[in-house]
Amino acid sequence: MYIAHHRVAFELVCDLCNSGRGWVKLSGEYLRGVPGGQADKGFRDTALQLVEMFPERIVWGSDWPQATEAVRPPAISMLNPLEAVAKTQSLKRQILWDNAVKFYGF
Repeated sequence: MYIAHHRVAFELVCDLCNSGRGWVKLSGEYLRGVPGGQADKGFRDTALQLVEMFPERIVWGSDWPQATEAVRPPAISMLNPLEAVAKTQSLKRQILWDNAVKFYGF
């Protein structure tokens, strides 16, 4: 179930991010079901909304090696959804690199 389907959970995540105590790892897009289906749209819509609201609190995750999947998606395909939610190169860099540096304290 995606956070988009749980308004209370979504609001809690937003409250945590607003307080500076929360981070969001965008991952699991491969679990969304049929491409273009309702779960796919829910993932993309929620990811886009969170990226727009909290670009400084988002990190990307591939969930590699997707141990729960019988057929693992190609690693490079894990970046495809990022194209849909991070509209600029600077935002992609922020999500893929700058925020991770802050979060993990590199």
